[in-house]
Amino acid sequence: MAKGVNMRDLRKLITTATILASGLYFAAPVFAQNINLCPTNGGNLCSLTIPAVITGLIQFVLIVAFLLAFAFLVMGGIRWILSGGDKAGTEAAKGTITAALIGLIVVLVAWAILNLVKTFFGINFDLGSLAIPTITNPATNPNHGITP
Repeated sequence: MAKGVNMRDLRKLITTATILASGLYFAAPVFAQNINLCPTNGGNLCSLTIPAVITGLIQFVLIVAFLLAFAFLVMGGIRWILSGGDKAGTEAAKGTITAALIGLIVVLVAWAILNLVKTFFGINFDLGSLAIPTITNPATNPNHGITP
């Protein structure tokens, strides 16, 4: 047998919905109208755009994927060394190294495809602007020899 609708529960539901709806209807328009969210110390937060966020996410994912694949490659090499000639250990290490190399190839192919998309469609991701710090002569560079 199907249970009927309890009128008391229905009244509670309608009363709660009415109170919530009236609270939203009579709420003040916007209290945060005059808040300036831009930092005053010259940050780039206000000039951030959706394409810049997507580009940053793509760069982050590619770098993390590359580092993970490289870490698995090193881990596979260490496992191979530590296997001591054990057939099962050597096979497991070979599997790890194979998977890591496939991962590296996938990351490099993904990077190449993104660059092709960038070139053919004129989409402006900046995938090649990762600045790697270099060491220079401290006598000629006042930044303690490190340049960004």
